[in-house]
Amino acid sequence: MKIAAIVPAAGQGRRLKTKTFKPFIRILGKPLLVHTLESLKKSFDFTEIIVAAAPAKLDETLRLLRQHKLRGVRVVLGGRRR
Repeated sequence: MKIAAIVPAAGQGRRLKTKTFKPFIRILGKPLLVHTLESLKKSFDFTEIIVAAAPAKLDETLRLLRQHKLRGVRVVLGGRRR
């Protein structure tokens, strides 16, 4: 059986009233997206993990994955709204 995890990570953080996009908000020294992906990788052997990133933050998302050595994650463009 193939099971994929889809992580919606295109949030702008409006409800948090911050100028930082939600996936990049730091918690305990790491961006929220990194915490999420590390937890997913530890919790289950997903066939695939897909991150839906904001088009304006695509390069930053890819750079973040490289910096934190998060391999096996596919990044796609998220929509303008939920």
